[in-house]
Amino acid sequence: MPVLKRNILGLDIGSSSIKWVLYSCGKGPVLYDWGILAIPAGWVRDGRIIDTTGIASKINGILKGIKGKVSRVSLSLSCPEMIIRTVYMPKLVPKELYSAIKYEIEQLIPAGTGEYISDYRILGEETRDGAVQVKVLIAALQSAIVREYMELLSGLNLKPFVFDFHGNSASRVVTMLKNVQKGDRQLVVDVGESSTTITFMENGAPVFTRLLQKGGGEMTSSIANTFNLSLEDAEQQKKAHGIVYSEGQKPEDCFALEMSRSISPTAEQLLKDIYRSVEFYRSRNGRSLDSVIAIGGGSHLKGFGGYIASNLDLKKVSITEALPTLARDRFSPEQGEVLVNALGLALREDKAKYKDINLLPEDYRNIRKRRRAKRAKVLAGLLAGALAVGAIILPLNYRDSLESMSIGIQHEMGGWGRVMKYRQTRDDLEKQLAEREETVHRLCSLGMEWSALLEDIGGSTPSGVRLESVSYLEGGMITIYGIAPDYKTVAQFVVGLRRIEGIEVAEPVGIALIDDYVLSFETRCFVGGEGDGE
Repeated sequence: MPVLKRNILGLDIGSSSIKWVLYSCGKGPVLYDWGILAIPAGWVRDGRIIDTTGIASKINGILKGIKGKVSRVSLSLSCPEMIIRTVYMPKLVPKELYSAIKYEIEQLIPAGTGEYISDYRILGEETRDGAVQVKVLIAALQSAIVREYMELLSGLNLKPFVFDFHGNSASRVVTMLKNVQKGDRQLVVDVGESSTTITFMENGAPVFTRLLQKGGGEMTSSIANTFNLSLEDAEQQKKAHGIVYSEGQKPEDCFALEMSRSISPTAEQLLKDIYRSVEFYRSRNGRSLDSVIAIGGGSHLKGFGGYIASNLDLKKVSITEALPTLARDRFSPEQGEVLVNALGLALREDKAKYKDINLLPEDYRNIRKRRRAKRAKVLAGLLAGALAVGAIILPLNYRDSLESMSIGIQHEMGGWGRVMKYRQTRDDLEKQLAEREETVHRLCSLGMEWSALLEDIGGSTPSGVRLESVSYLEGGMITIYGIAPDYKTVAQFVVGLRRIEGIEVAEPVGIALIDDYVLSFETRCFVGGEGDGE
C-alpha cells in the first residue's frame, strides 16, 4: 500500500485571531483546509500566551472541525524577546562552521536573560573583501516562551513539529510571487493588531527583522481617515488647504504628503519607525530596496502599502496579485494577506539544500530522524541479543559435538581411516569455533561502531522506505531487507548507503513487486573493506 501522509496543522497565533492551515508534506506541500478564528483581546500579548485555557479551547474547536487526524503542529511566532541576526562566517568544514556559529550565537544572547533556544539557516556564500564567506541567518528565543507553547500543545495531545518566526515564514510566500524577480530586495511590513513586524529580504531570505510594538488596532481609525478618502475628496481637501501641485506630481501623492501631518501620534510613530529601519538597513548593507509588500490585517487599509512605497520611492507589490500555486484562487485578497505566515509553514522544504530554522528544543527538531534512530537502536538491541545468545549456544554445540565424537572414537577405533576422519572433523570444528568466537569478539568489542553504523543506515533511509531487517554475516557483509514505493526510492537508498563511512560496497541483489504500490528489496553491503567487492 502507498505510504500515508501525515496531516500537519500550521498555526499563527496573534493577539486578535488564530490563523491556521491544514497541510501535508511529500514531494510538494498539499493544502487541505484553512481558516481565521477571532479571539478576545488580552488572550495573547506580544507573542506570549496569557490565557492558555482560552487558546487551548479555540485550537480544540479547530481540531474538531477538521476531517481526519492531525499528528503534528507547526507554529510561526513573533516575540519582542526574539533575536534575529544575519552574520558572515569564514568558509569552514561543516563541523568547524557549526562550532563557529554556536560561539557567535552565544555572543548575541544578552547576559542575564536566561536560557535561549537557537538555530540557524545557511543562506549561501558571498565574496566579501576578496574572500568567500558563508552568510548565516541566526534566530534565538527564550526557552521559557518555547515551553509555554509546548505545554499548550501537550495539553491538546499534539506533537510539535516546527517553531518558526514570522519573517522566515513569510519569505517562502514572497519568493513564489511571479512579480518578484530573482535578486530583488523587499521590505515586508506585517501589520498585526498590536504589533508590526518589519522584515528585509534578499534573494528570498530574511536578513533583518525588527518587531515594533505598534499595530493596526491602535491606529485603524486615524489611518483609515487618511487613506480611505476618494480622489474627489482629496481634491476638495486640496482646494481647502490651498495646495498647489508641482509639474508631474499626482494629486493623491501630494494629498497623502499633506495629510501625513495630521495622522495620529501612534500612526505617525509607526511610519517613522519603518523609515528609520529602512535607513538603518541601507546604511548597514550599502544596498537599496526594490519593493515593499504589506501583509497582515493592517495591510487591508486602503493605500497603506502605496503610501509607504511612494515615500520610500519603492515599487508596491501586492501579495494577492500572484499567490503561489499552493493557494491560487482559494482565498479572497483579505484572507491571503492575513494567512501569509501560516502559508509559509506549509511551504517549508524537508529536503532543502540547507536546513531551515526550527526553534524547538534539539530533541524535537527532527522527529523523523529521532524515529529512525529509535528503530535503529531497537534493532541493534535485538541483534546484540541474538549475537549474545549465539555466542553462548553455538560454542556449546561445537564442544558437545567434539566430546561426543571423541567418546565414540575411543570405542570404535576401527582403522586409520576413521581416525583420520575424526581428526579432520575435529580440526574443522575447532576452526569454525575459532572463527565464530573471533566474530563474536569483534562485534562485542566494536559494539559502539556497529550501533553507530545501524543509526547511519537508518538515517540514510529515504521517506517511503521501511527497513524490515538488518543482518550481519561473516566476512563483513550486511544484508538489508525492506520495502519501498518504487524503484527510484530503492536506488536513492542504495546511493545513501554508499555515502556512509565504513561501507565499501552497497548493491541491490533482489527487487520484487508485492502489489501495485510496494516493492520488496534486498541489499548487501561490505563493511570496512572486508568484502571482495564482487
